Amino acid sequence: MTVLRGPREARGRRSLRAPSGSGPRSAPRLLRPPPSIHDRTGRRRADPRDRPRLSRLREEDHAFLRAVHEEIQSEVPPIRPENHSIHGSPHSGNWLNAPQGLLLLDFETACRGPVEWDLSAMGDETLDALGPIDQELLNLLRRMRSLCVAVKCWIDPGRAPEVAEAAVVHLRLLRGDALD
Repeated sequence: MTVLRGPREARGRRSLRAPSGSGPRSAPRLLRPPPSIHDRTGRRRADPRDRPRLSRLREEDHAFLRAVHEEIQSEVPPIRPENHSIHGSPHSGNWLNAPQGLLLLDFETACRGPVEWDLSAMGDETLDALGPIDQELLNLLRRMRSLCVAVKCWIDPGRAPEVAEAAVVHLRLLRGDALD
């Protein structure tokens, strides 16, 4: 097996061999355990407290998102011992309908956490087929997912019409407004 030492040599490919004498942080990403959901959702890039990055958001909407963030942070339980490896972002854009069936794509947000995090991206009609789930946790994580999407989209809503639309939709969902 050829060991690729740097990004130029790799040209987009990843080596699966861990460097000798190195710790888990220097191992290739595929060999490291995934981060926890708290690590994924707590990233600075989507922090509603970061006013300069959310300058396109009206002040009252920014204050609302900060309040929702504080509310959710106080309600999110610690990760339970039965946390699982999860995709992290199984929205409709990450599914491919292939001849052999549905394939899940884009594992950049894969992490450890409750299965309800992945289920929070799915509609109720999908959930009915899955059996018992923690409905209270699911509802909280759906709210957290909307907060993450709203903040991430409000950072740069002008980059695409879909991003601007998602920014508005998720802000409305968090407010409990009816969608058209």
